[in-house]
Amino acid sequence: MNIALVEGDEITVAVVGDPSTCGIDVAERGEGAWRLEDGAQIRLAACDRSRTVVVEDGKSNGPRRDAAADFLAAVVRANRWDLHALSSTISSAYLAAGRVSAYACFYVTSVHTAAGVLLAREAGATVTDVDGNPWTLTSDSLLAAATESLHGELLGLRE
Repeated sequence: MNIALVEGDEITVAVVGDPSTCGIDVAERGEGAWRLEDGAQIRLAACDRSRTVVVEDGKSNGPRRDAAADFLAAVVRANRWDLHALSSTISSAYLAAGRVSAYACFYVTSVHTAAGVLLAREAGATVTDVDGNPWTLTSDSLLAAATESLHGELLGLRE
């Protein structure tokens, strides 16, 4: 499940179901992000304790696909993180919950990422496109990291 309420050009409410835990993650703009599980409401907070980074090419092509390959190679050469591939729907939710430290997708639409973007932002993550520009509903890529420092480090791998 991946639902986002968009009002104007802003995501205001998000709901993502996590099939691995049977939990539901929710966020409201300006109010934080929460996990609803077994009758409990648990505050979500992005953190960089996980050694896991999720990287997807998103079925990009041309120069963007080359950039994805170069980025992936740079992450591997950095020898700091474990790499995983997950769906675009769940990756940002995992970031919001502290299960992964960062998520990069080189081609994706807001249909697949809007709810997760709000969850990540409300949990304290830094979110842009892969070029470091502010993420918007018209962005075609995503780079989200638990901290500004990690986000900057990952952006630096693009250079």
